[in-house]
Amino acid sequence: MFFSPTLFGQSETAGDPLIRAAGASLIFGIIGIVLLIVGYFLFDWLCRRIDIQEQLNKGNMAVAVVVGALLLSIAIIAAHVVS
Repeated sequence: MFFSPTLFGQSETAGDPLIRAAGASLIFGIIGIVLLIVGYFLFDWLCRRIDIQEQLNKGNMAVAVVVGALLLSIAIIAAHVVS
């Protein structure tokens, strides 16, 4: 009969791949969030003539759609770069 050594505790590193995958997901998630923040501030710096935060507070939907599209595109690019 065939028994897997990891099922019966004979391998000391049975949980290591799961822990490594969880750690990598955490690190890549943090990197993705940092890239989103940097991208937003870079966009805000490049568009000096428009006060994005003020326009968002006024309820300007056009600016909100542009910022949303910007964050979505940065997230897609960051996901492809990180993976």
